[in-house]
Amino acid sequence: VRISGGTVQIEGVRIGDTPITEYDEIETELQTARPASDVLDLSPMQIFEEGVGAELVRDWPLDDAGNRTDGPAVDTPIRRFTGDDAAGVRIVLNWSGGLFQNNRDGELKTLYTAIRVRQRPSLDVEWEEVALLEYSEKKDYQFFRELAWTVPARGRWQIEVMRTDNPADDREMKTCRWELLQTLRPEAPVAWGGTVTKLGMRARATAQFSGQIDRLSALCSRIIPDYDAATGTWMERATSNPASAFRAALQSEALPERLRAADSAINLGRIEHWHAFCTSKGLTFNHVFEEDGLSLGDVLADLPPAGPSFMTR
Repeated sequence: VRISGGTVQIEGVRIGDTPITEYDEIETELQTARPASDVLDLSPMQIFEEGVGAELVRDWPLDDAGNRTDGPAVDTPIRRFTGDDAAGVRIVLNWSGGLFQNNRDGELKTLYTAIRVRQRPSLDVEWEEVALLEYSEKKDYQFFRELAWTVPARGRWQIEVMRTDNPADDREMKTCRWELLQTLRPEAPVAWGGTVTKLGMRARATAQFSGQIDRLSALCSRIIPDYDAATGTWMERATSNPASAFRAALQSEALPERLRAADSAINLGRIEHWHAFCTSKGLTFNHVFEEDGLSLGDVLADLPPAGPSFMTR
């Protein structure tokens, strides 16, 4: 997750409305003011995830009345395409009710299941087998398994996942869902030339949550030069003072170097007086700039009215 350019103080990380500290099996990694090309150890590549959520079934053939007929079980493959330029693929399988069988006395016994994974680069090419996954478990609770592999050539691949074992009977539990399809690319997740703060997270799917986490939030404060009246100096720290934001905008690394103001080109004395004025009035600036095509003038114009009026005195 790219948080912002430069250095950012991150607090109060949440998933939805729940603090991340309330969850088990979560690892986090924070990179501050690092080149965007630096990769996170927890996420060293680009991962594009699609939720499949399709149950893998293989049932006995039925007649028009819904009665079982003679013949082999019916193959029912599930097929999806990866994203473009895939270098690798990962699939995640979910046995939501476990994998087990009960004998006539109700005792838990080991149960076997098999799943075939195939791939092809286009619809007019024969399938090639990736793996035949065979599992024997005695688990009456949810568990996940994943398979990751490198494709022969980068591109968009069609992936097929299909059960190959016999259908379950009344004493067997082997319901399995193809939960996720991930397209893997070795490039750094953030393609930008400057420095950024990145927060990486890896979570093990458990009873607490599963699937894609899309409600991650945090309280983020930009760390920029901020005037300290007590010492009469500027120091790097988190601040919401409009005067500090004004100076940071003039010297932002997001600007072309020829437009980036040097200290000697800024009237720091006026900005320091403005800083004191904002502090005395409790004025803050917490706007998040997310629009494309903003100019420096647009950014400075969004500062509170106290800024421009004070600076023209």
